[in-house]
Amino acid sequence: MNAPDEHTEAEDSTRDRVTWWYWAALAVCLVIMAAVMLVAVPRADTIYDEGGYLYEGWMAVAHGWRPYADFHAKTLPLLYYLYGVPQALFGPSVLVGRIEATLFALIALLVAARLADRLSSRWAAIIVVALFAFSLHAATAYYRALAMAPTAFFFMLALYLVIADKPRPWRLYAASLAAAALVLCRHDMIVVSAVIWIYLWWRHRGQREHAVTAVAAGIALLVAVCVYFYVLAPFKFLDVIFAGRFTTADMSAPYAEAVAATPTAIAWHVMMFLRWHLAAIILLAPAVGYLLRRAGQGVSDARLILVRHSGIVLLFCVAAANYLAHLLGSVLFGFNVFYLLDFYIFFPLAAGAAASFILAVRVARTQDVKSQLAALGIVALLTPVLVNGIPAALSGRQPTHLEQIAVGAEAIRRLIPPDATVFSLDDPHQFLVAGRKLFPELTHQLFLFAASGDPDIVRARHYYDKQMIDEWLSGKAEYVVIGDRLVDWMLHSGRYEGGEELHDFISARLEADYTLLETVEGSYMGPTRIYRFGTKNP
Repeated sequence: MNAPDEHTEAEDSTRDRVTWWYWAALAVCLVIMAAVMLVAVPRADTIYDEGGYLYEGWMAVAHGWRPYADFHAKTLPLLYYLYGVPQALFGPSVLVGRIEATLFALIALLVAARLADRLSSRWAAIIVVALFAFSLHAATAYYRALAMAPTAFFFMLALYLVIADKPRPWRLYAASLAAAALVLCRHDMIVVSAVIWIYLWWRHRGQREHAVTAVAAGIALLVAVCVYFYVLAPFKFLDVIFAGRFTTADMSAPYAEAVAATPTAIAWHVMMFLRWHLAAIILLAPAVGYLLRRAGQGVSDARLILVRHSGIVLLFCVAAANYLAHLLGSVLFGFNVFYLLDFYIFFPLAAGAAASFILAVRVARTQDVKSQLAALGIVALLTPVLVNGIPAALSGRQPTHLEQIAVGAEAIRRLIPPDATVFSLDDPHQFLVAGRKLFPELTHQLFLFAASGDPDIVRARHYYDKQMIDEWLSGKAEYVVIGDRLVDWMLHSGRYEGGEELHDFISARLEADYTLLETVEGSYMGPTRIYRFGTKNP
């Protein structure tokens, strides 16, 4: 029986037969990727997640904030430190964060292409590159400083290391540690890492001693990190890990982040997932058809094919595991149903689909069938652009979010001293670039506001309520920054309860005790109004 990364003699004889078509196709893909990257990195719109990861990462590394103990960390803490180190080294900047995310994404792409090559051929590798180049929406997501790019790096690294024939022991340990790092980026990846650990033990059980200890090493790393942060803040750590399921009884948070996982919402997001990943699904179809045909001829033969290509099977297993985890999380724990779009599994799906497609081409019996499959492959690669269109980030809109952030940051830096702590419900991007400190509870904008509840529970969760706002606006916050777009969102989005009451409460305090210093036009979430505590203007 051949190992998953081995090939028959006939297959090996064709592996390196690449023509000028190969290099031309690679050149086209790289040109498209470069063009999209040069436009998307400085121009893509941002959301509060991006500013939150970068701001809290900067505060964690440069200023000693501790996840869970000092601020609300949405997930396990590795992302904050990964993003925080460059922020501390090169200065706080959204652009620096995006460059880092782009590097993570490109390395993940390279690893995915190398894995597809190992499992099938160089043509599978170039298909992976083409899938990323033509999937413009996925690419623009990976070029932003979100959780996807670092997560994809550890995701593909673990898979690349574990899918091998008789690997050296260090690869097993590295794969297991990468699987642990994957969970430390996002704890909802625990199901994926469990599948990887099971595969590591099963596939490499011939090296029983190293297989078992490698899995143990990865799990031990994960447990050790979790224990450390649990000791820092037990209540908050469990609150994050279990998505607040066991700690929300004593508080009401009308500004909930998650979109309810109704049947309609689930159905819509599943259809959107199929749309975003349609190219990989089309490429996978010939291999599935071939496997079903062989299964009809003999079940044992079909099983032999699956075992022989267990590396490809693993790619689809981890993708399915992650999707099912997000689905169950949305239904049972109230996770945002948005995660059913699941760009996190783009690279495993791309590598598995590309490798499967090339294997299907190889077993085609006639040249006509091979030509038809090649045409199908070209159509599949063009599908993302034809079906999904051009992302708004590439539309040439002026000014860009990064330019607006720079305008607001310049005014904040000019008017607010470095040692001041600011009250603001705006996204943290402008304060990151300005290098100014927010109250830790405010780095997630309105989503951490609690309308009612036990004050001790509210503070333990790093939420905030009217009582805390009243304390801040009684002089503890010498400066206040409010964007008009945030106010409009608070009042008119239709998404929140109590927005008008909260707005009136804050406005009354500003009117009574704060002086308007400047209204900054052209800023992010602006116009942005900057206030200072003290005597009102006559």
